[in-house]
Amino acid sequence: GLLFFSILFIVFFSYFGSYIGWHEIKLRFLSTLVLIIINLMLLRVCLASFFDSYQHVYDISDYNLEIGSVGYNLGRTGWAISLLFFISFIKLFKSQLAGLSYFKNLMLLISIVLSCLCIFMSDSRTGIIFLITLLIFWNFRYLKLKLNSIILPLTIIFIEIFLASSLFLVSLLNNTRMSTFLTGDDISNGRFEGLLVGLNIIKDNFIIENYPVQVYDLKDYGFQYSEIHNVWLNLMAIYGVPLIVLLMTFIVLFIVGSIRIEKYNREHIDYGTFILLVAIGFIVTFLEPNAIISFLSYSSIYWFVLGLSFSLRKKVKWL
Repeated sequence: GLLFFSILFIVFFSYFGSYIGWHEIKLRFLSTLVLIIINLMLLRVCLASFFDSYQHVYDISDYNLEIGSVGYNLGRTGWAISLLFFISFIKLFKSQLAGLSYFKNLMLLISIVLSCLCIFMSDSRTGIIFLITLLIFWNFRYLKLKLNSIILPLTIIFIEIFLASSLFLVSLLNNTRMSTFLTGDDISNGRFEGLLVGLNIIKDNFIIENYPVQVYDLKDYGFQYSEIHNVWLNLMAIYGVPLIVLLMTFIVLFIVGSIRIEKYNREHIDYGTFILLVAIGFIVTFLEPNAIISFLSYSSIYWFVLGLSFSLRKKVKWL
């Protein structure tokens, strides 16, 4: 079933990352060409948000999805998270990918800028919150390194600019779905209620659930979507609690193992960005029905990076 293929997908990219190794990430001519194509595709999505002539609507099942909102995905959150993974991957390996090449560094910078724009244009609340978190973290760390050489007036000017930018950002977000946090509207769009229904489905079928006889559908309970927006509950409602608890245990151990390895190899990577990447991927599993436990294309970045960690495992002082 889908779970079996998802596990194979995860194992493949984790092993692939471990086989490639942290120091062997290179960006040769073909990869540079691919990066240019990616930038053109991201630009296409950005233009679709501003010009109707670039807009395209996917007519899938009962949904009409605009490319300006969902990009090359089936949902705005999945699209935004895929771009966050992509940005984090570039940040982690920028020096190895581009080296001293001005052109490659420029292409990577354009990729980051276009990806950020696409996340804001997607109007994904989850994506925007995580993106702002990443940007604050990166800028705060940069300032922390520079504060010793920056005089007080410059620091004060920066704080004033930051406050002014924050006010502008709040004003901007008031015109997006982020405004639901201020207006008190239904923030979860019925997802919280769907979780409660999902818990009842799991309680009624604790061991074997509905698979393979029948897969649940939340639309039968009056919701606008079919799946529980929580990876673990979604899988438990299909395959049963014992199997998914076992799977979750192995996945958590794998993630913790990769973090532990990187902790002892901080000189090789941007450890803070790595932790944020891991955290974002895991947190999203509690907000989406599939996320990283699937064979969705963007989750390959997540498991590939974690797999890369295990190429450094020989240097870890296991206790």
